[in-house]
Amino acid sequence: MVYDWFTMFLQGRGLPVLRRWLQGCRPEADTSDKRAPLILSLAAMETGLAAELAPTGCAIIIEAKVEAIEQASTALAAYLPDAVLLAHATPVAVQRLHVALGVMEAEAGVAQGRTAILAQLGADPAVFLGGARFKDLSTRLVALVFDGAQLRQRLSGPAVARQEEEKCGHDKGLEALVRSDSRQSWRGSLPAPDRETPLFPIAFAEAQTLLMAADAGLAALLQAPPGSDDGALAAQAEAACLAGFRGLVL
Repeated sequence: MVYDWFTMFLQGRGLPVLRRWLQGCRPEADTSDKRAPLILSLAAMETGLAAELAPTGCAIIIEAKVEAIEQASTALAAYLPDAVLLAHATPVAVQRLHVALGVMEAEAGVAQGRTAILAQLGADPAVFLGGARFKDLSTRLVALVFDGAQLRQRLSGPAVARQEEEKCGHDKGLEALVRSDSRQSWRGSLPAPDRETPLFPIAFAEAQTLLMAADAGLAALLQAPPGSDDGALAAQAEAACLAGFRGLVL
């Protein structure tokens, strides 16, 4: 499978994979004088990594938590990221981050509106209950990211979530279609069900993310399960695309 450059998003541990892509995935692409639409999430990594990646033309994402949005402005100014991944996102939190980014850009002397927002959903089940809309909240908002692992943790409890984290991405990939009695039943991009985690709420929330993204005219992205190794990326990305997502956040 050949990945489109805009469909794969990598966190800190994915830096070696990113470098391999830059060197081999699209050898015809010239990254020396233009920004390649690959995005690296630095999360809490050191500032120096941003400078190291700048010559490759990679966009940079910093993770921000809802409870510290206003305080994040100073830290974000040190990176001047292309985008911010907003964890535990709600419509109100997106608007708060929009304002905080405006302050950060003004203090840094850069163009207003240059920093995009990706809203990560999954930690707050209430977002999926039908009342949340992300349309016209912020001109910065470009994508909704569904984090099924976070929602599974809320539904199953921390012990089951830890077990799931240990096995996800190693001996089983995400499945886009499941055959039963010679019929196909849509299960989105979910892994095989287990007895501890109810399947329907996860599939419902995933579908809600797709619908909310379509309603708002945004891209829908899927957070890959923790522990996914490089060998599982192709299956996970294919499952995500078949389910209607534009790509993976790892």
